[in-house]
This record gives sequence, C-alpha cells and structure tokens, in this order.
Amino acid sequence: KNMENKSEKNEKTGLNLVPAEPKYSISQVILPENIRLEIERGLALLKNMGKIYYDWGFSEIDPVPRSVVNLWGPPGTGKTMAVHAIAKEMGKKILVLNYADIESKYVGEAPKNLIAAFNLAEKEDAVIFFDEADSFLGKRITNVDSGSEQAINSLRSQMLMKLEEFRGIVFFATNLHE
Repeated sequence: KNMENKSEKNEKTGLNLVPAEPKYSISQVILPENIRLEIERGLALLKNMGKIYYDWGFSEIDPVPRSVVNLWGPPGTGKTMAVHAIAKEMGKKILVLNYADIESKYVGEAPKNLIAAFNLAEKEDAVIFFDEADSFLGKRITNVDSGSEQAINSLRSQMLMKLEEFRGIVFFATNLHE
C-alpha cells in the first residue's frame, strides 16, 4: 500500500520525489556549543511560529507564516544532518531537493517542477531542504545570451516567488559562504 501512495504522488507531481521521515534526531548531532544554541533558538522560533504570527500580531506585518533558514559551512560539518534533526524535532517529514531533481532537458519544465515540489511539500506538511542551494540561489544573469541562461533566470525568479507564498519551512544548505 505504501508503494501505491508513492506512485500516486509521483504521477500527480511529475517528479520522482516523496517526503521522507527524517534520518537523524537532535541527540545524534554533535555540534560546537554556540552552533547548538543557534539551532535551539531557531527551533524555538519554528515551534512557536503560530504564537508569533497570530497571538503576537506578526501576521499584521507579514500575513504568510513561513521560515527560510540558510546553513553554510565546509563539507562534512553536519548541515544535512542538522536539517534532518530539526525536521524530526518538529514532527515533520522532509522533502530533499537538489538541482538535478528540478532541472529538466525541456525548456520551461524546471520552474514547473519547482512549483510541483513546493505544492507537494505544502500538501504533505513537509519541510523543504535544498541541498547545494547555491545552484538555486545564485545571482540572476543580467546579460542573457542563451536559452539556458534565460531558463536559469526563470527558475530563480520562480524560486523567489514560491518562497514568498510558501506557508512552511524551507532550509538551504551550501558550502559557499559568499
């Protein structure tokens, strides 16, 4: 039965992606104390998002309750593990995305795939995790010379729009501080 549900989701989104149970718990993540405190503060904000938006009135300033978290550091420092642990602590599934999951050989398909991924995460109440996020978040190209550059700009524009309207939690991880 579980495989039937996965097949249905794949047919609906056109992607071979399914939100998964997080692999790690917060007790398994070994971090320097200052980073652990930052993660704990972030978790407190995420867990109290409803209170912040509705009880404390933040929804009057920004009506869409959402959070975007960027983790950066050299390879092997625990970014992916931390995202899994935070998702588990929140009681949410995780939808892990990388550029290859979204990219398509057909012009105009990548933004549609991105939209489908956001829709799937919202439907399943899953956090979104963009691994190697620099491929999504680079600067838009100003002097567009080719169809591929136009497609990259389109994808990046769509990403910014989806981040504005997504009612959930999005994590980005990158090795590049810049």
